[in-house]
Amino acid sequence: MIPVLLFQLLCSYILQVLSLVITVPTQPHPLVNANSSILLAWEEDDPLYFTIAVHRNLSSPGPNVTSVMQYVENFTTTRNIFLVFPLAGSTSIEAQTPRLTPANVNVTFAQSEPFQVYEDPTGDISTSSARGADLSSQVSSPTVSSTATSTSTVSASATSATPPEHEHYTAIIVGVVCGAFLLALITAIFLIRRCRKRRALPTNLENNRQDIIWPYLKRLNIPSLRDFFHDEREHTNHHFDVPPPPYSPLPTSEKFFSLAG
Repeated sequence: MIPVLLFQLLCSYILQVLSLVITVPTQPHPLVNANSSILLAWEEDDPLYFTIAVHRNLSSPGPNVTSVMQYVENFTTTRNIFLVFPLAGSTSIEAQTPRLTPANVNVTFAQSEPFQVYEDPTGDISTSSARGADLSSQVSSPTVSSTATSTSTVSASATSATPPEHEHYTAIIVGVVCGAFLLALITAIFLIRRCRKRRALPTNLENNRQDIIWPYLKRLNIPSLRDFFHDEREHTNHHFDVPPPPYSPLPTSEKFFSLAG
C-alpha cells in the first residue's frame, strides 16, 4: 500500500508541475452561494476530460470535505469556469482524473492555492448572483456549455490569459508599411540604373559596330557606298558626253516610189 501512495504522490507532483494552473481571484474574495470566476490555464499535456473538485480545508486533523464536483470536457484552450461555493472557510480547488491504479482512485494533477470563502454579509442570494454576473462580464468572448452534474457554466478563454489582439494588428501593419517602403526603394534604384544603362547603350553599340564590322569589310574589299555612287555618276556623265547619231528620218511611201521611178 505504501508504494502505491508514493506512486500517487509522485504522479501528482509531476503533473502539477507540467499541467494546468488554477487561478482563483482574491479581489474581491469569493462569497458563499455566489458565482465565482475560476481561470483554468491550458497546457499542452492537459487531459481532455477531468473533474474539478472543491475541498473545504478543515483546521482539525481529518479528511477534507468535498463540497462541489464539476466535470470539464473538451479542454483544449484556456477557460473560465464559474463555481458556487456552498461553504465558507479555507478552500482549495483540485483537478482530478481517473487513473488505473491498484487503489482505483482519482489522481490529482493540478491544485490551486488555498483561498478564503467569506459569508455574504447581506445574506441575499440575488446580490451574490449579480456579483457573479459582474465577474462574468469581465471575460471576453465567452462560450458557454452546461453539464448535467453542475449548475455552473463554462466559458472560453479570458482576456487576462491571452495578449490583446490589437497589438498583433499593430505589428502586422508596421511590418507591411516597412516592407512596402523597402520594396519601393529597391524598385526606384533598379529603374534609375536601368535608365542610365539605356542612355549609354547607343554610343556603346555604335562604337562596337565600328570596331567589329569595318575590319571585316576591309578584308572582303567591299567598296563603300560613297565610292559606289561616285563611280556610277562618272559612268552616267560619260554617256552624256558622247554625241548622238545623225538624224535620218524614215522614207515615206511617195519618196520611195519616186526614187524607184
